Amino acid sequence: MTSQNGKLCAGCRLPIQGLDNSHIIPVSQRKSLEFHPDNTCDHCRKCHDVWEVHNPNEMKKLGNFWPAMKIAKGLDPSWFWGIMNKLDLDALEPEELIRYKTLTNDYE
Repeated sequence: MTSQNGKLCAGCRLPIQGLDNSHIIPVSQRKSLEFHPDNTCDHCRKCHDVWEVHNPNEMKKLGNFWPAMKIAKGLDPSWFWGIMNKLDLDALEPEELIRYKTLTNDYE
């Protein structure tokens, strides 16, 4: 599915014609969420490719990573935790670590 309205890419925030409709939680993991309105976002092809690899250490570079993870936590906690558990916490910037701790309720 492609958006033709020239909106901003959710990942890189650039105005791009012909955005791809990406699934936050892959259809291969949860077919029942394929058409769920909260399970999609508009990505340019480059950002879509980054998202589809499901490497959180690359995904977190996209502008919509943290909001998408909040949505994923509500839609499929198992998939959410699978992604969160792969994050290299030592490589997170201070503001990313705060977002991680807020989203995972991981306060020491």
